[in-house]
Amino acid sequence: MRLFHRLGVALLATAAGALPGASHAELLPLECDDGASVELLYLDSSPDLEQRTELGECGETTIGDWNRVGFLQETDAASVDVAGWVESQDGLTLEVGNELGLEVQEGEFATVLAGVQGVGIVRTPDGDEDVRVEVIAEIERSGELEEQELSLAVLGPGVDLTEDLDDDADGELRFELELEPDEEYLVVLVAAAELSNTGIGSHILRARVDTLPVPEPAAALLLLTGAAVLGTARRRPSTICRRSRK
Repeated sequence: MRLFHRLGVALLATAAGALPGASHAELLPLECDDGASVELLYLDSSPDLEQRTELGECGETTIGDWNRVGFLQETDAASVDVAGWVESQDGLTLEVGNELGLEVQEGEFATVLAGVQGVGIVRTPDGDEDVRVEVIAEIERSGELEEQELSLAVLGPGVDLTEDLDDDADGELRFELELEPDEEYLVVLVAAAELSNTGIGSHILRARVDTLPVPEPAAALLLLTGAAVLGTARRRPSTICRRSRK
């Protein structure tokens, strides 16, 4: 019986990935689109107004900052420290984020807003079949921001996924999609926030696109065979035990 069990385990291991030629999951590389935008706005009860809008271009590389903007300002009414960024540190994960800090003097008014949008392009592998992928989004918040907007979209041939993530908790979210082979798809992330009272906070939203493995026909057959062998091996000892009790 142990021989049957070892054979079943070996077949299952082979079907799970030891078989040469089996398809494996892989992260799809990102290219930078023109939409790496950061918009910052600050105003208060003094005559001062600060607004900065910048559309960033990645250049030839997709690794590092696609766009990063920030400023410090102090007036009679308040002081503000605000920043927004779009980046990809590895060329596989797109990140958008903002960080807002505000200190308002007593009896004064001030507000600061940061809106960030990052657009990455992924290209699916060439082939005859649709490509199954998993879009993995990660939310990370800190501090207390009064208003927020977090969203994810994947747009392209046959796909129009738009997800509002404002009410989702921090951590990972996963979305399975089927994409057409040898096509370009846009991954759009938005992180926006507002602060009107003394405080500090930040929002970060990340996303990556992971292809899901497709077992080869031979691997699927081995998987069924291994499961059957294991099932037979497990049933036989229990039958012997029942008979010994009679």
